[in-house]
Amino acid sequence: MFITPQNARSYFGAEMPAQFLAGVYQLQAAASTYGTTLEDIAWDLFGVVELGGYSLRYSQTPPELFPFARTGGDGIHYGFVMHEEGHPSYPAAEICPMDSDGAILLAHNPQELWQNLLEEDADVRARYAGLLQTLGLEAIATQKQRWRYFEAKFRAQPAARAGWHWQPTSDGVGVFAPDQYFRTRHRSYNPSAADEAADFQQLADDCRNEALYGSQLYYLKEAFWHTWATSHERAVELLQAMLLPYEQLGRAHLHAVTQRLIQDFQLGRI
Repeated sequence: MFITPQNARSYFGAEMPAQFLAGVYQLQAAASTYGTTLEDIAWDLFGVVELGGYSLRYSQTPPELFPFARTGGDGIHYGFVMHEEGHPSYPAAEICPMDSDGAILLAHNPQELWQNLLEEDADVRARYAGLLQTLGLEAIATQKQRWRYFEAKFRAQPAARAGWHWQPTSDGVGVFAPDQYFRTRHRSYNPSAADEAADFQQLADDCRNEALYGSQLYYLKEAFWHTWATSHERAVELLQAMLLPYEQLGRAHLHAVTQRLIQDFQLGRI
């Protein structure tokens, strides 16, 4: 499928950063020049086998992570962490469904993203030297920040904002919302504790009753992350409960993704 400004949102499932889309368009335009395809260029330069959207998700991919590419190995996929829509830039994260690490920071912005993904093969960089210049990338082997981010398990944390709080979660993306929607302290999930998921669902209910939708979402996301693989019925129940905080926090794009995830869980498609 040829990606255009008219179909980019439907293709990726969200309003992707303009700088990222500009790079995609430049890669597409270069394909004919180099006598190849977008997929081949993406593989040669960035090690991804497919650019895509919702179809790249796995069961544990957080709603906030909007996929844009996959590597073809171990289910690894990349996405932008988008707590809100309408911003010019978002951090990008990598998630491997085979691991329990959750989403790990890949890049702070689209420009850093392309540079961090750039393959280190000197012959490949030489072949595409003109394209790399067009993309504003260094055609040299650089110290990839992505490895430092991954080794330290840095999270794709949104830019700090006065009066807002980012509450880390086990899925790696956290919850980001105004302070008024959070408790001052949150309990950490203990996977070895009996009935921990049920306790966290009760804590979520308590927060809902107090209109603390950020904390409610935190407890629901923690329970989901630690139990989705053992009970699809509970996974659906937790996803359904997430709809309210997403709605109350004004996250229409996350509400829509969660509704789709619920349907996929119910139909056994994910």
